[in-house]
Amino acid sequence: MKRLKIVFGLLFCTVLCHAEDYTNLSFEKTDGSVVSVSADNLSMTFSGGKLLLDNGAAETQEIAVADLSRMFFSSSTSSITETTSCGDTEKLVYTLSGVCMGRYNDLKTLPRGMYVVKEGNKTFKMTVR
Repeated sequence: MKRLKIVFGLLFCTVLCHAEDYTNLSFEKTDGSVVSVSADNLSMTFSGGKLLLDNGAAETQEIAVADLSRMFFSSSTSSITETTSCGDTEKLVYTLSGVCMGRYNDLKTLPRGMYVVKEGNKTFKMTVR
């Protein structure tokens, strides 16, 4: 019985240690871009077909409802704030900070890491292991 209590206590502590504190609410748009705002004191209202987000800080956002794909809680904000241009190509590859890596026909030749890939009008994230 004592062993069972110890195992249960260790399991509980492990689960508690892995629980994340989600501090941001993120909104994914239909074009694949993500807008994140702090969830502290967040007020959401709908007006004129737009979602208005205000948390009392300088993070007031306005998003057209027709452009929303999904919303989810996250522990960090979106890290891409600006991208650099590579020119026209089929597959543009960016780092998670928005720096253009270049044009790639074979994505398997990329170094290990996480990337944002834009192919035509579609954008997706990928991990190279």
